[in-house]
Amino acid sequence: SVLYNYLKQGKLEREGTGSITEGIGQGRVTENLKTSLSLVDHALHISDEKTIEMVFRLLDEEGLFVGASSALNVVAAYEMAKILGRGKTVA
Repeated sequence: SVLYNYLKQGKLEREGTGSITEGIGQGRVTENLKTSLSLVDHALHISDEKTIEMVFRLLDEEGLFVGASSALNVVAAYEMAKILGRGKTVA
């Protein structure tokens, strides 16, 4: 996402060819995000491959039929939990 680069490098620049997940590749900072941007202290880049793997994992293992954006959020929560370590809460 352009927002990942914006948060990490301060530039609204796209890397790669984009994402299959609708809305992830938007190229602007929306007005509702501008007011809260100072509260964001970290960003993760989640690949399409990990997202699609989680779509099928959630379906096969949990019986949850979700789309790519929901699966992407599950992957991001999992990755953040690994970064933060034991005893932390990810919401």
